[in-house]
Amino acid sequence: MHSAKALKTRARILETATALFHSHGYHTTGIDRIIATAEVSKGSFFYHFRNKEALASAVLAHDLDEALSEFGLADGRAPEGEPRHALLALLAAMAARMSRPDAQGRPRGCLFGNLAAELSLEPGPLHQEVRAALERLRTLIAELLRGAQQRQEIMTTEPPERLAGMILSLLEGAALLDKSAQRTAELPRALHFIEQRLLD
Repeated sequence: MHSAKALKTRARILETATALFHSHGYHTTGIDRIIATAEVSKGSFFYHFRNKEALASAVLAHDLDEALSEFGLADGRAPEGEPRHALLALLAAMAARMSRPDAQGRPRGCLFGNLAAELSLEPGPLHQEVRAALERLRTLIAELLRGAQQRQEIMTTEPPERLAGMILSLLEGAALLDKSAQRTAELPRALHFIEQRLLD
């Protein structure tokens, strides 16, 4: 059982690593930089995480849990109610989270998308965790799409899993363009396109 102080230290390391991974990427962010920025000792770091990969794994799990909680999906399941309305709320929340500024005031993008691109040539456990996080988001979107189709809230007959992949691809691509341009412009357009063209 960790003490309150140890839990607070662990949370600070996770928060610091998340911010640095967003701003500088996984590979260019070293353990020493995380330790210095979090203002913890090297012993404290290695007490909680055996290496950087273990830290990144914890960051992914924490970020996904935080995102789902922020989206009102803390139990990991699609919400009850009108699926189309819930889906649009989910996508808007995802876009807002992707547009959130990093320490330099730039759109930080999606942590899962950022790491997926960075680790795409290095298949391994961490890459698989990134893929699993993205797949979990796609599954939630597909569940809401399926419900909206069953209730005839949307008329498209595109299979929910395929359409969910298209929607997630649009958001991730828009987030990447905004991150590259260092301004939020494409994500609002992507949301409008999804609502007007894919969910009519």
